[in-house]
Amino acid sequence: MPLRVRLSLLFALGTSIVLALAGLLFYLLLPNYIPDDAEDRIRNVMLVATAPTIALSGLAAWFLSGAALRPVERMRRQAAAIGVSDLGTTAGSVDGSARLEVPGTRDEIAALAETMNDLLARLHAARRLDRAFIADAGHELRTPLTILKAELELASRPSRSRDELAEAVANASEETERVIRLAEALLALARMDGGVPVTHERVSLPDVLSRAVRAANGQAEAAGVRLVLDVDTCLTISGNTDQLRQAVDNMLTNAIRHAPEDTVVDIRAQWVRAGTRTGIAGPAVEVEVRDRGRGLPVEFLPHAFERFRRADDARARQDGGTGLGLAIVEAISRSHGGSSAIANHPEGGAVVAILLPATGSGWFGA
Repeated sequence: MPLRVRLSLLFALGTSIVLALAGLLFYLLLPNYIPDDAEDRIRNVMLVATAPTIALSGLAAWFLSGAALRPVERMRRQAAAIGVSDLGTTAGSVDGSARLEVPGTRDEIAALAETMNDLLARLHAARRLDRAFIADAGHELRTPLTILKAELELASRPSRSRDELAEAVANASEETERVIRLAEALLALARMDGGVPVTHERVSLPDVLSRAVRAANGQAEAAGVRLVLDVDTCLTISGNTDQLRQAVDNMLTNAIRHAPEDTVVDIRAQWVRAGTRTGIAGPAVEVEVRDRGRGLPVEFLPHAFERFRRADDARARQDGGTGLGLAIVEAISRSHGGSSAIANHPEGGAVVAILLPATGSGWFGA
């Protein structure tokens, strides 16, 4: 039943109850000296007037509720007319997203319209990010696949030499590995964006960092870089071991890629007390990786954790970077209730850090 009809019926019912109570009260308080014929006339007038009064009250409620609900109906029609393709195409909004008309009544209906507009703006922003992500992913996949296709065509030529065939196969294998790395990174981000539940257990950060450093030693030695680990031995938090290891691996890979030859990459983990630059209520654990390179461009720092962002596109692609490493670091830290940060060190190089909450997360520290 429509709300307008229900309101009219309720108003009519309320009027009937009020009239019945008024009649009962009048009958009880009626003086005993009133003649019977006068009492009969009063009773007849009340009975005759009851039905029209109820009808008029219902009719008044019908028109009043219609006037009150007219802005809601207008909003409903506007919302029904908004399609997926309209997000970002409707004129008259600050951010380009579709919007509903906000009545100037400054009441609950106006507040509802503003809330709906906020929701539409968030949907518009999410759709814009999805479009950009798909476009960037397609661009990143197109380059290695194009190279792979060219190498396979070269290898299939009848006139190619043995050396040309070997080089083509090696290049094709390298580009295949690049596509695999990109696909794995995209899947990791998709799982975290989709809110796929992961198992949290007590994680020893010294163990995670030690294993990550041992695994990265080969890459560091090839780049002429030495890894130095400094971690408190009692750092234990609640988290997902695999995800935390992936975040540390990405931080190390990023630091080694930017570190000059014959320099040191520092890996440090410590606990930070509540209220000291963490932005986290309660104690937190900080994992920090610093290289001794030239640092990052200042204009890049605010966008460092965005997807497919690179400080040096040509160099990153040459080194096999996907542009998703720091985005995954940020997503993992956020999924653990923490945050991530990046800055240039005053003495040179870049510092990437993640902050993870310790209070209520199984933290046991000195």
